[in-house]
Amino acid sequence: MHTLTPSTISFFDNDVYASKLRDKYHETLLKYKDPNINKFPAAGPSVLVDVPFVLLKLIRVEKHSTENAEFFNKASIEQILEKFENIEIDDILKPLKYKYINGRRVTDKPLRFVLIAGEPGIGKSTLAKELVLRWVRKTDKFLNDYKIVILIMLRHENSQNAKTIEDLVIDVEDINMAEITSLIKRAKGAGVLWILDGFDELPHHLRNSSTLIFNKLIKGDILPKSTVIVTSRHAASSRLLTYMYLDKDSKSIHLLGFSPNEIREYATKYFEGNETLASEFHSYYSHNTMIEMMLYNPMTCFI
Repeated sequence: MHTLTPSTISFFDNDVYASKLRDKYHETLLKYKDPNINKFPAAGPSVLVDVPFVLLKLIRVEKHSTENAEFFNKASIEQILEKFENIEIDDILKPLKYKYINGRRVTDKPLRFVLIAGEPGIGKSTLAKELVLRWVRKTDKFLNDYKIVILIMLRHENSQNAKTIEDLVIDVEDINMAEITSLIKRAKGAGVLWILDGFDELPHHLRNSSTLIFNKLIKGDILPKSTVIVTSRHAASSRLLTYMYLDKDSKSIHLLGFSPNEIREYATKYFEGNETLASEFHSYYSHNTMIEMMLYNPMTCFI
């Protein structure tokens, strides 16, 4: 369980801000599941709208340390993945060390930093949104530990111009945001999960800036008791891996896309159960190795 200061517990027990934030996410993020609004595939369980998808199961994780930093800097993606294990979405925020006491899960220290890397179109942004929706619905055992989840889309100009924590906290109506920010700071970010989506979409000079507020947040220079999830393309993740070596409570996760069986399952859902169309599609791509190799990417598969 997360250890919160008395002032933090008092604030979060009121739950007004968190409740309103959940409502705001529910209203805005469910749109990405709607094919009439968002033309991209969903990487998570279907919910209120019928969107064809397959759960991205091939997520792999490895604890990093200073000792193996050199290997991870020089190795190819294939060599790195050989050292990783398969996990489910539910385990992304699973602490590296925890135990059960009287049937209750207890951990001394939550994760500090999680890097989620993958190729363009593999499902990084969709996964980020899915994690937020799981927090909204209170269906994820590890996400439930966090009292506030802040999703920040780094491709947006207003995010790139952020200078302070006040610029990052999401505004909701009828809430004193100055007080919310003050409470978060006093608690050093305990109980807060930041999801920074699209680190690679920051301008190059910002990604490499030691004064960038997102880099400070990731390294724990500010709000050191927060947990930070960052999504990024592999090409822009080398600096993030450097931060990871500084903190033993970190994970590196790689999205690998669809397996052959999942491509077929996706096609069946896409064609709304029409086995004839799904079979014709399977026959088409299974005779073309190049096309079949491209379809492991959910975005390509959808197109």
